[in-house]
Amino acid sequence: MGYCDVGGTDYPSRVYYSSLPSSSAAITWDTTNDWFFVETNDGDSITALAKNKTYLIVFKENSMFRYDGTFSATNLKPFSWKLGTVSQESVVLDENLILFYSRKGIAMFVGGEPKVVSRAIQPIIDGVNQANLGNICAGLDGDHYLCYVGTLTSALPGDSSALSRVILDYDINQNIWTYHTIPDEPQTFATYTSSGEKLLSFGDANGEVFTWKSGVTDDGTAIATNIEQLMWPSGPETTNVFQNAFFFGSGDLGDVDWQWQVDNSGTYST
Repeated sequence: MGYCDVGGTDYPSRVYYSSLPSSSAAITWDTTNDWFFVETNDGDSITALAKNKTYLIVFKENSMFRYDGTFSATNLKPFSWKLGTVSQESVVLDENLILFYSRKGIAMFVGGEPKVVSRAIQPIIDGVNQANLGNICAGLDGDHYLCYVGTLTSALPGDSSALSRVILDYDINQNIWTYHTIPDEPQTFATYTSSGEKLLSFGDANGEVFTWKSGVTDDGTAIATNIEQLMWPSGPETTNVFQNAFFFGSGDLGDVDWQWQVDNSGTYST
């Protein structure tokens, strides 16, 4: 456990550890002797712990460390002095990689120096409320890292209002970003297995639990989707005439609106 209150005193840079389980699975704690410190002179605090192979990864808000055994100067090694995490609940492990939310955005660690992977959605990252960074939480759905960042503080370029209750969706293999807005606020994510299928769920502050990608509504609210294509090819040397535009979909689509603009005018027609 990191950043503990022991006997009424806070220790923001200590990690405490228990004994090994006994034959009856009981553990004991010795808060006098069984602890180690993590960089005490940086003015920072431990924010998260994660396991990677045989190592314990210790996060502070602006740094990361690897712990690999009984404490000594050689067993605690820094991974980064630039990136840490602001929320334990944002830290997700997938095989040998770790994804987490830092003050610079979403970062990935695969060994060596962690790297920010959310540059492509920087306007969204810039709009995340800095006062609520500790509430950010995330989960893993297959190859997708889903990170709930709350309601943005400002509208995105071209939008009239700020997005509410935003989940950032990162396709790890394809390096593609999507975002979703949902009617409920996740507090934490977890996975479970049902009929052999691994499913992702999240709980809200009202005691409700929701399963991701289950059903055709969000808690009874219709799911709205907006898809904007790139401008279709054209050139100044010819006049382009489009006779038809086709939209293909399957499943429970509900109502579909198709809008278009000409010559990047910014004005859409239906």
